[in-house]
Amino acid sequence: MPASTRFRYEVKTLDQAFGVERKRERISTRKLHLSLQPRVAWEVIRLHRQENLPIDEALFERIGKQFKISMGTARSVYYNGNPWRRIFEVVPTEPASE
Repeated sequence: MPASTRFRYEVKTLDQAFGVERKRERISTRKLHLSLQPRVAWEVIRLHRQENLPIDEALFERIGKQFKISMGTARSVYYNGNPWRRIFEVVPTEPASE
């Protein structure tokens, strides 16, 4: 889109001006999910390793209660675009012994 179009107020938003399409998502919800990503990922990995729990709905239910979110939100935060998940999968949860 040419700059002249943006300067003449022919578009309503910057997203529209730059041709960006966003899902219907509230910013507050996205911020919450981003802030929960490392904590949820760490808890899933920690409980899976230390308590030998399977990564299933029961685990996400437990984590949801811990963080006061739904089971579905906990699962979504863990699986959808969470870079912390891959990091924590390779990091040991217990301190290295000397």
